[in-house]
Order: sequence, then C-alpha cells, then structure tokens
Amino acid sequence: MVLDFSQRNSLTACLAEIRTLFSRPYSKPDIKLATALTHGDFQPANIMVDKDKVWLVDWEYSDIRQIVYDGLVYALRSRFPCGLSGRIQWALAQDNGAVDEFLKTWPETNWGNRLWRRMALTVFLMEEIVLHLKINDNPLFYSLDQGLRCYCLEIAKALRCLKGQ
Repeated sequence: MVLDFSQRNSLTACLAEIRTLFSRPYSKPDIKLATALTHGDFQPANIMVDKDKVWLVDWEYSDIRQIVYDGLVYALRSRFPCGLSGRIQWALAQDNGAVDEFLKTWPETNWGNRLWRRMALTVFLMEEIVLHLKINDNPLFYSLDQGLRCYCLEIAKALRCLKGQ
C-alpha cells in the first residue's frame, strides 16, 4: 500500500489532532473504556438471521478494541464513510433517538455521560484509521480502496466537530 502525499498528510494531521484531543480536559483518568474482542465489521450485511438463530459472519477484521466499537460501527454506519462526520456530530448530541437508546444498552458503556461519549468517539476514529490502513495493506491490491479516500476527508471533519465540543 502506498499512500499519496495528500493522504499521508491528512492521516498524520488526524493522528496529531487525536493526540491533542487526548490531552484536553475531557481526557480524564476516571473515564474508562473497556476493551473486548470485537467483530470489526458489525453491519447488517454480516448478520444472518434464520428464525431463532443469528450468525455473525466475516470475522477477518476482528481485534481487541474498545467494547463499544461494534456498536459504533453499526449505529454510525461507518462502513459507508461519506457523511460519517455528520453522523458523529449527531451522535454527540443528547437525546438523538434510536442510536442513543441502542448505545446506552451496549455492555460496559456509559453512553449517557457526554465526556465518556466524546472519549469513545475519539478512540473510535483512531481505531477506524488503524482498520482502514490494515484493509489497504494487502500486497495484492494495486490501488487504495476508494473508501479510504472518503474516510480521510470525513475523519478530519469529525475531529473538528469533536474539538469544537
């Protein structure tokens, strides 16, 4: 995988911004994010249902991440990167309906706490950068996934939103 100059600069700037966000006051030691083995691509296309049975398929992106990672992938539809920054901004808002209710019930989360929510979303963006780089680090690929190009733009916008909150 070869990132072009623009992509490399964009991702480097995003990682620097994440580092800055972690040094802000909301990054307090009393905010804990539990970790777990996550699916990594938890979306409707990978959930099979037959009467009483449910299967999760396509585990190739599984890894240890914050426990709410799969919930955020699903709720924010992050596998469709165009518009992700707007969905993250929406997730930051209080009482945003079904997404709020879905994530409030996710195990070992404190989604109702605004500071916890901001920290989880910041960590999520970092985890998504890592995932997209892993996806594109395949010697058989002769060009980068178009989703990475869109994602680079969206993550920069999402970080500005998190920084402004």
